[in-house]
Amino acid sequence: GVIPYVNRLDMLQLSGLWTATRPHLTDWWKRVKARPSFTPAMLQFVPPELTALMEVTGKEAWPKVQAMLHASA
Repeated sequence: GVIPYVNRLDMLQLSGLWTATRPHLTDWWKRVKARPSFTPAMLQFVPPELTALMEVTGKEAWPKVQAMLHASA
């Protein structure tokens, strides 16, 4: 399944890869995260320090990711 990969991108604050151009993916991801099993399966074992680090580094990387996406378009 793709859920772990999409979750990692989301945790890295890189959901901008799909939110502006893929509304069906955005809606699907909201439904996935709303499942009762999502937090126990995907987030419970991630240390808070790692979650915070992914958020910070992802936000820092996002402008570079956007630039690469626009360069390849």
